Amino acid sequence: MSNCFVLNEMTDLLSSCRNYDNYRQAYNRVTGFKIPILGVHLKDLISVNEAMSDYVEDNKVNVQKLQALYNHINELIQLQQIPSELDANKDLVHLLTVMNLSAKL
Repeated sequence: MSNCFVLNEMTDLLSSCRNYDNYRQAYNRVTGFKIPILGVHLKDLISVNEAMSDYVEDNKVNVQKLQALYNHINELIQLQQIPSELDANKDLVHLLTVMNLSAKL
């Protein structure tokens, strides 16, 4: 698989076209370990929060809104419990750690 093909595939996956539909479809097909694009998930949380009212008739709490927010957040929490199938490159981790420490100084 060429680097150009992978780059084009990633570009299509992360395209904002049709509200990240390609990403959402690929994300839903994958099972097990996955790395979410947090910006898309945060956008979804904001959309739910803005689109649905806090209260429904007779000033009752909108349970559907709370459930939708919970589902989005819980999925991200559950992803943290799945063990990674990736091996960390120790040299890269060290480099990023050193860069992070030097940026703080």
